[in-house]
Amino acid sequence: MIDSHCHLNLSPLGEMLNDVIGSAMQSGVTRIMAPGITVQSWKTLQQFSERYRGSFPIDTALGLHPYFLTPSQKTTAEHDVVLSHQINELEDAASNLHFSVKAIGETGLDGHIDVPMQIQKRALQAQLSIANSVKLLRLFCTTEKVITCYLRH
Repeated sequence: MIDSHCHLNLSPLGEMLNDVIGSAMQSGVTRIMAPGITVQSWKTLQQFSERYRGSFPIDTALGLHPYFLTPSQKTTAEHDVVLSHQINELEDAASNLHFSVKAIGETGLDGHIDVPMQIQKRALQAQLSIANSVKLLRLFCTTEKVITCYLRH
């Protein structure tokens, strides 16, 4: 059984990772897909994957989740600068793939947050383009009252 969406780096899971992995294994989980939501989250998840390499597979995804793109207090110009940096980081990570990276995501559009929709769309389009160029799966999440996740290839 595969857990296809587990944010291992977020609290409290990251602080009790050995227990989480042990519990997953006891429950019959044989692999986890851990989607990234920020640049720093990819790095943390890749370290987790390295730590458990050979004993428990942790696949990772490189993503820029709309909720974490930029603080809402920024101007549009400031949003553009921050997003350009994040997209550059994503392009670099995708061109030098860590062994654990299997997808681009978590990504999508979220109309319930203060990040301008034009910034979210730009981030989404960049992630789709990068996923296509490196032939990776794309992990989408849409937020309404229920989170629905889709894997697309």
